[in-house]
Amino acid sequence: MVKNPYSYVFPFTPELTSPLISLVSVGIETRSGTEYYYDNKNRMLGGYLFQYTLAGSGILCINDKEYEVLPGQAFLIPIPSDTRYYCNVKKREEWDLMYMLIQSEYIDEYYQLITKKAGNIFNLDINSAPIKFHNEIINQAKNMHITDFNTASSIAFDFINRLYFHFRDNNEMYTKRNREIIHYMSEHFDTIDSIETIADMYEISSSHLSRDFTSDTGISPIKFLTKLRIEHAKKLLQTTHLSISEIADKCGYKQANYFCKIFKEMVGQSPMQYRNLY
Repeated sequence: MVKNPYSYVFPFTPELTSPLISLVSVGIETRSGTEYYYDNKNRMLGGYLFQYTLAGSGILCINDKEYEVLPGQAFLIPIPSDTRYYCNVKKREEWDLMYMLIQSEYIDEYYQLITKKAGNIFNLDINSAPIKFHNEIINQAKNMHITDFNTASSIAFDFINRLYFHFRDNNEMYTKRNREIIHYMSEHFDTIDSIETIADMYEISSSHLSRDFTSDTGISPIKFLTKLRIEHAKKLLQTTHLSISEIADKCGYKQANYFCKIFKEMVGQSPMQYRNLY
């Protein structure tokens, strides 16, 4: 059972009649029995519920199909929708949970991307960035550090962003081929001539590889390769006295001028300006 249950409903501001996003409520609590039952088909919040199981278990029903939500698992669902959630009365156990209710019609794309990557019910470690941030939000609300509507709205969007990036950047969720491609690019970014070279290794077209890689990771293989090269260049600029031409070569760029152009586009400074900071 949760030792210090807490739930807070954030006040609405009269100045904004149609805010893009609002944090409706957050909380941590223990539920049990049949009285905790929500049918979302007719609820008209126009928002999304995030709920995370700390202990015990609960049931999420989607289109009449039941899923058990175990400790370390969470779900994100739109409201209204053909979903229901309730206590696991068959096991006769309490459901310790954290939740966050966000009212918005403008985060559907995030919802689609998160559930496409992670599924309807997804695993999250208690020490993962989204859950640690969720705990922080609850503590801030408890201590009256979130006192105005705009701050609460900003926090709600920040949470959704963190949840999205957690799954987007989780390599373990990528396909076996894309994990292999990432490993290969990480080891050979200085010698890869083109994406076609990698596509030939798997006997697929470069366009097929690019579509599949981008769908899985949220970034094209070219941009991923460029990111690896520029990150390595930043390390060399900070820790060595190599010339710009030598650094360009070690990062896979044959022309120093082109390297400098790409570096400035990515970092916002020339390589020499970046080096001077260190």
